[in-house]
Amino acid sequence: LKQDKETKTKSNNMMNGSNSKPSNGAAAATPHHVDAHPDFLSRVKFRKASPTDILRCIDLAKASTIEFHPPIEGTSSKNALQYRQHHAAPYFRCAAYRFEDEDEDHDEDHIIGFVSGIRLAKMKSDDDLVQTRPHDPTGPILAIRSVVVAEEYRGRGLGMTMIKSYIHKMQKLNETSLEHPIYKIVLLCKEKFLLSYLDCGFSVQRLAQISEKKEETGQQSPPPAQEQKLYYLELPLISSPTATYENGSRTINQSELDCFIVDSFASAPGGGNPAAVVVLPANFDPRMKKKWMQTVAAEFNLAETAFCWPKGSRKRSDSMASDGEESNSSSVASRKESHWNIRYFTPTVEMPLCGHATLASAAILYQTLSPRLLLPSTAIVFHASEDVLTMRLAEKDAPSPRISNLSMVFPPKPPTELSTRDEKATVRNMLKSAFSIDLEPLFLGLSDIGDLLVELKPEAFNEIGYDSLNYKAFFEWDGYYRGVVICCVATNEAEADAVETENEEEDVEQVQVDFLSRFFAPKAGINEDPVTGSSHCTLGPYFSKKLGKEKVVGRQMSVRSGIIECHVTSDSVTLTGTAITTMNGRLYM
Repeated sequence: LKQDKETKTKSNNMMNGSNSKPSNGAAAATPHHVDAHPDFLSRVKFRKASPTDILRCIDLAKASTIEFHPPIEGTSSKNALQYRQHHAAPYFRCAAYRFEDEDEDHDEDHIIGFVSGIRLAKMKSDDDLVQTRPHDPTGPILAIRSVVVAEEYRGRGLGMTMIKSYIHKMQKLNETSLEHPIYKIVLLCKEKFLLSYLDCGFSVQRLAQISEKKEETGQQSPPPAQEQKLYYLELPLISSPTATYENGSRTINQSELDCFIVDSFASAPGGGNPAAVVVLPANFDPRMKKKWMQTVAAEFNLAETAFCWPKGSRKRSDSMASDGEESNSSSVASRKESHWNIRYFTPTVEMPLCGHATLASAAILYQTLSPRLLLPSTAIVFHASEDVLTMRLAEKDAPSPRISNLSMVFPPKPPTELSTRDEKATVRNMLKSAFSIDLEPLFLGLSDIGDLLVELKPEAFNEIGYDSLNYKAFFEWDGYYRGVVICCVATNEAEADAVETENEEEDVEQVQVDFLSRFFAPKAGINEDPVTGSSHCTLGPYFSKKLGKEKVVGRQMSVRSGIIECHVTSDSVTLTGTAITTMNGRLYM
């Protein structure tokens, strides 16, 4: 496809329709007059086509000798255009022009070009791009059916400008208002227009294969693509070469994603619970990338990997213009909340909730986004698969730009006590197999995030070691599906009345601890989790009620260890902890 500059210029001119003549004696549908000003494109508005625009579009199509794609007759018939405007209105856009000498009070503009398309659920063959197909509003494929430029405006850059505007609008729809995003734009193209479409971001996939058969009209289809040299082109939107965070806050390369490792609930690097964080573009679609996220999480091989990306509004707001164009009347930083989607994966499965990965994700956003985009006073609201989680900086002035002290609001997940003797006996046998000691639990209960909570006496808690544990035993009971939380009230005998934590200046701070815990989750691919934020949605309410305190502090007694402060109300659990970024880089998967 490499051609010299002269040939490329010729291709662009052809796409914009220079030196074209009406075919079959069709007269050009001409507006009042033609603006010969070289900067006429500045007076062109690209907007959604209305029902009153269709007659003009039909006239343009009849007079046109240059249907850029697909180059098959009938794709711009009256019935086809009316169907698309009615059923696929967001994907039918026109170029409207207002002449300089028109009365400013005169609202009418002049349609001088249009692009129309429909969405498809899937493509069985290239015939789907040239034959009659219904519009599927949930389809991931946007098939462009017609691109037409008024004859008198060809050769002036309108065609390429119109296509680029169309692509930009589809990207915006993906980010702001489409419940079912567009995965890619596809079309058929003649060889002479290839370079023009490549300039617009399309890529050539193959020589198109079009069947020779009659349409419903009874007309014979044109010669096959091999004779016409038709090419199948694609432009991905979900995995666009360049994508942005919310409102242009940051440009990234989709093939090189920002990734980080953060120690959550840590008092120093190497403590707490490490989580990987991958920051994604706003048009990321988790439904189409679940397998990819699982692969990345397995590559990091940490207890949890979090994937977060800006959450676009599904509804039009006051900041949206009538045709969905964004208003610049308010800055991103003026918002009280910044909304983000988040998903969690262990090396083997997806999890509905993860506290330490949520803490890590919020820390990365506060540490990496500029104050113009995310003020320290702005709350981050994460939308997980089942819950909405609000994060705030607990301390505005951190000792290091890599350290963040954050609080996060979770829904409480208090445990419900096991009700039958058989269940309790089965759990006791499971614990005996796992720890090789007889245990007499003070309490056995289940939370609605799939955890089994086991309270022991402090002496029994201390008897559980760290070596030679039988993790396979945790599969013996099917009554829970995530993890087993072993806990006790903190006492002097448990050596946890006070825990020393060090800051950057190596000062020592005494932290009063109320309870201890450990978290085992072989069913989630983790033998023992270093520090588990989400389990404290259960531990916090449980020990708050048991000890009669609104604020309780827990220490998770893993080898790495970590401290979590829990402030409990009737409808929320606020967890506070420190996150320390230990690594950042680029993901090439």
